[in-house]
Amino acid sequence: MIILPIGDEPKPATRPYVNYAFIAINVFAYVFLQYHPRGPQDIPAYMAFLENWAFTPALFHVHTLLTSMFMHADLWHLGGNMLFLWIAGDNIEDRLGHVWYAVFYIAAGVVATLTHYATDIHSIIPSLGASGAISAVLGAYFILCARNRIKIFYWFFIIIGVTLVPARIAIGIWILMQLLLATPGAAGGVAVWAHIGGVAFGLGLLYLLKAVGIVKAQMVWFHSGPRRDRHHATRAFHWFQHSQGHTPPHNPYSQYSRQRNLFDRYGPSPGEDKVIVTQAREVLAHKFTVIALKPWRGNAEAVVDAVASAQGLPFSAVFERLRGEHGVLARDLDEPQALDAVSRLRERGVPALALAKVRLIDMPNAHPVDNIIVSDNGFTLYSKGHGLNRRFRDIFLLCAGMIRAEGDAKPTALVDLFVYEPWARFRLRESGASGAEPHEQISNIRSMVTRLMQRGGNISINRGVRLLVDDGDWTPMTFDTVEDYDRYVYWLMQVVNAKNRKWT
Repeated sequence: MIILPIGDEPKPATRPYVNYAFIAINVFAYVFLQYHPRGPQDIPAYMAFLENWAFTPALFHVHTLLTSMFMHADLWHLGGNMLFLWIAGDNIEDRLGHVWYAVFYIAAGVVATLTHYATDIHSIIPSLGASGAISAVLGAYFILCARNRIKIFYWFFIIIGVTLVPARIAIGIWILMQLLLATPGAAGGVAVWAHIGGVAFGLGLLYLLKAVGIVKAQMVWFHSGPRRDRHHATRAFHWFQHSQGHTPPHNPYSQYSRQRNLFDRYGPSPGEDKVIVTQAREVLAHKFTVIALKPWRGNAEAVVDAVASAQGLPFSAVFERLRGEHGVLARDLDEPQALDAVSRLRERGVPALALAKVRLIDMPNAHPVDNIIVSDNGFTLYSKGHGLNRRFRDIFLLCAGMIRAEGDAKPTALVDLFVYEPWARFRLRESGASGAEPHEQISNIRSMVTRLMQRGGNISINRGVRLLVDDGDWTPMTFDTVEDYDRYVYWLMQVVNAKNRKWT
């Protein structure tokens, strides 16, 4: 029977140079620097080497706190430790950064060795290996990468395969095993208290850093704010973390949304400076946008007449402008004009709402996504081999539409997924829809949407999503261009936000 971890997912996009360096140093030290006895005659020299460079509690040489963590007893010891370090180390380096990961790793190794020393101060048995530092890395992984999954290779007689296990379950079982091995006589010569000391250091330190906000479980930066910020190019799905070679200290839209109080869930916290909020409202509260709360094309003449009368504009001018709009009927109106337009629209059977600019949501950029994997607790968005874990309760809106093709080309299905905090929009695209039954050609998206709706509970969706799931006529949800679809999505986004805020 064999059970062996062989990897994890998703992998970070950053290059873990420090982690590679630690693996290389361990291998180099074992192969080229460490003394290897070739027979009984070499045992005295080997023991002398261990006394000088491995950590022996009864001798306690300070320099061995460092040197011992780069030594190993044999190839199996080295290979096992390096496998665990390769699986988990890159994720922690991605979260902490290269320099702080190096500091964390060395400090963890020292703490782990000191824990072993404190539990067996008179031992004359040399201790060596990177497992104390790696245990701390696993503890940090438990805190920061809870949504990751560990790839486990298993071999039970004739049954061979690979399965994915949630990270906290896999590491939790490993921690439990260390605690069981800590009982007297169970460890069999393994410095198990070094493992416990290391994992406790990793768990405790990263929990504290996460609690005070220095480190986040997902260092994700979405550049999806106003148009003036779009010149900051982000690497495709690179956890949206890096922009032009540097890591922004925070998500600018997160602060922006708190200032504008877009969502009750993420409004200003008690004691937050209200001056910023007040100033933002003063600037944006004097102009209003009128939006229809339902599709209005069937009553177009009445809508155009109501908006034109409220604004004092020619019918033809308003008609031409509204041809490209889906529900945003008027912009930048004074309050009396906006209220008059809403009143006229309601008289004509068109429910509408006047929203001050301070209450409008900016449209996030559409981040391309290759696939979505849905699990019991949430879902993972994938692009170019990298993933981002989200929870169902993070979903703000799920909408879909079909883009009309030109010539002999085939239509394209688009699915947009909006999530809260950080405010972001992800887009799945699939070409190949054709004829009267485009849903038969977009099975991947349809399957994803079906599972997401089944697992997610009360998710705001549009008619296009229902067409993906239940089939039907795509004509009402077919758009001439992507820009036309985006205008529709912008309107729908405002309607959902208004309903969530109970403004309607």
